[in-house]
Amino acid sequence: MVSDNHVNLSVTYNGQALTVPEHIGIVQIGKADDPPLYGDHSMDKYGMEGMSPLHTHDATGSIHVEANTKRDFTLGEFLDVWKGLDINGKTVQASLNGNSISDFRNITLNDGDSISLNIS
Repeated sequence: MVSDNHVNLSVTYNGQALTVPEHIGIVQIGKADDPPLYGDHSMDKYGMEGMSPLHTHDATGSIHVEANTKRDFTLGEFLDVWKGLDINGKTVQASLNGNSISDFRNITLNDGDSISLNIS
């Protein structure tokens, strides 16, 4: 494993805290892929077999960035893998480590970062 970073993501959706689901970006053995949890396989070449390089193991909001190559990954790429967070036509306010960020999709996922999304 070339990179092994962990980023915390918290999401508020229409004023309610939203749980970031477990198993985003992970193929579940014995189950069909769940498109809302693994909707984009375009980065599979950077991950381990059956797993996107951007994934969650549990519902704590911890995004695991575990890749076989050194490369910057973005929040937008994680959201593409997830496919289950509807932001179409919504206002998204984002912060990175407490600082407001206007272009949330291009936030680079660096180890130890904390990202908050407020979607309304």
